[in-house]
Amino acid sequence: MTMAPRFHELSDAECTEVLERNRVGRLAYLANGQVQIDPISYVVRDSWIVMRSAYGHRVEALSRNPWAAFEVDEIAGPFDWRSVVARGTIYEFPSHGTAAARDGFAEAVRALRALGPDALTEADPVPERDIVYGLRIDRMAGRMASTDEHAGARPPLRFDDRERPARPTDDF
Repeated sequence: MTMAPRFHELSDAECTEVLERNRVGRLAYLANGQVQIDPISYVVRDSWIVMRSAYGHRVEALSRNPWAAFEVDEIAGPFDWRSVVARGTIYEFPSHGTAAARDGFAEAVRALRALGPDALTEADPVPERDIVYGLRIDRMAGRMASTDEHAGARPPLRFDDRERPARPTDDF
């Protein structure tokens, strides 16, 4: 007999845990009057989601309309999942400019190197992805569903973390 799913709101701390546990999410933004959603690698630092890209349509669109949303899901089954959506403003971390700007860039690069130690070095496997930016999280919300009758209010998902790639790739 299948258990009826239970749905719960995630606390801010639980939302942060989901964001920190994962490395690939989806960035939603406005491009040419339409919503665009792209998968992208990221890392969380404080209230920032840090990413990088090559120059192109995404970077151009975000420079015109910097408001964005970012979603991450953990899915173990149709009624066993967690989903977090963060909303905020995109800011570029330039490698030049004021001392504060350069410090911000350096901190963002340190964060990105948690994804790949060669990021923005001579050994970078995707050197064209040299634009570093972040979503400053203004609002965040999460939900989960579970069919686990023995778990508490917020049961763990039933998947094996070993199934995840040991070293995620940069954005697609």
